[in-house]
Amino acid sequence: DWCMVAPDEDIFTTTTGGGYATVSGTSFAAPQVAGALAILKQEFPNLTAAQIVSRLLTTATDLGTPGIDAIYGHGLINLAAASNPVGVTGISTTGLLTGYHAAITDSKLTYGNAFGGSVASAFNGVSVLVLDSYNAAFTTSLGNQVGATSSAFNARRAVSKFDRPDEREELSFGSKTHVGFVTESNQDSTHFLGDKPRENDTGMNFTSFSLTQSISATDEGSVHYKDSQALALGFSEGDRQRMDRAINKDALTNPYASFASQGFASVYKTKALGGTVKVAGFYGNNDVDSEANNFGTQAELGYNIDKETNAFLQLGTLFEENRVLGSKGTGALAFGNGTSTVYMGVGSKLALDNNVTIHANGYAGMTNPNLDTNNSLIKSASEIITSSFNAAVEKVGSFMKRDILGFGLSQPLRVESGSMQFDIPVQLNSDYTALVNRSFTQDLSAQGREIDVEVNYALPVGKDESIATGALYRMDAGHVSGKTDIMGVMRWSKKF
Repeated sequence: DWCMVAPDEDIFTTTTGGGYATVSGTSFAAPQVAGALAILKQEFPNLTAAQIVSRLLTTATDLGTPGIDAIYGHGLINLAAASNPVGVTGISTTGLLTGYHAAITDSKLTYGNAFGGSVASAFNGVSVLVLDSYNAAFTTSLGNQVGATSSAFNARRAVSKFDRPDEREELSFGSKTHVGFVTESNQDSTHFLGDKPRENDTGMNFTSFSLTQSISATDEGSVHYKDSQALALGFSEGDRQRMDRAINKDALTNPYASFASQGFASVYKTKALGGTVKVAGFYGNNDVDSEANNFGTQAELGYNIDKETNAFLQLGTLFEENRVLGSKGTGALAFGNGTSTVYMGVGSKLALDNNVTIHANGYAGMTNPNLDTNNSLIKSASEIITSSFNAAVEKVGSFMKRDILGFGLSQPLRVESGSMQFDIPVQLNSDYTALVNRSFTQDLSAQGREIDVEVNYALPVGKDESIATGALYRMDAGHVSGKTDIMGVMRWSKKF
């Protein structure tokens, strides 16, 4: 348990007088072990003699009987293995050789859609010092641990859902209770590009649900489950058809409440301040990152100028679980729990006449990241400012009596400004007792600005037949400068 073996046959070495020879014997095996120890001491000066011996024995190539045996000891010397990381490799977040080390395999940072697909490129070429189980120091690229979600837009889903409204059931119980829900039969769940139905399951899935209760002539309460319009908290029932006709439906929603679109919401509505006041609470996730549940509150003041014209002002808060605007960090790149965002939204729907309607919404938010500075390389962060907007014009009867022509312009949620500071270990100090950190400031603003231009046209051919077509152009798609995306969709539908 204290010895190992080294090659002792046909060893090419120097001879007295400056020549070379091929020799054999233990006299030429032992120097290879001594030389390996010297190389390891030079490479890892912070390790003790006992640690270096243990490292060399532990990394030996096993020979003979599996494990330590009487002939080969720990096995054949393997300097390559001893020179590479041994055991779990981690990152020190405290600047010390001892203490908490986050495993490198568990340390990841993935920026959310609002930051743009290029935000992670700032880490290319940024080195970080990592320590193995012996506290031997190695250098790797931090860029390997940092990535970005380039875009929230899903082309497959856009085609599947284009002009394909959910079959929503509406039930009333008396004059004050109203229920709306969408179900999807598992035997008939195929889409145009299609998901296969699950076998041996004839049940029904509730994909969304809402319950509305009238309390008085001016007061109303409702609860919602995965009801996208309700969780957008800015839409009315009359906007569902507009949502159905859009290719990029996410562009029409409240971007902050959408972080909990796959969850629950409760809304209380009353007449006050000369208009309609809505107070809402929401809880859930956005399905893209189902591990994190978020919650928030929102107040809205709306005014109906006439039957087809209204305006609203929203103020809200969003609290994220271990996330920052959808960004996920783990291990040495983790965030703290409970990042808060305050946001404001304004919007209006204006009917120019019986045939032309203008829609416009705009949102802005300020995020204060909550950090775990003791266990993360992220030591500080500024306030993060975000924005989004959408606008659309719709005309009925452009070419035929009942057709609808729409033109839309939108910007998905985008980080306008913000930064985070990282303290990154880069080398050992001069006496090899601690780490030297480099301060690195990351500019979080998206490098591009995605602007989506959409045109859609719907033509009801008959009572049970329709044709719809649309085109979408995404400039700086995913907030990546110079990246473009174009798609077109056409759907013919007939009920029978």
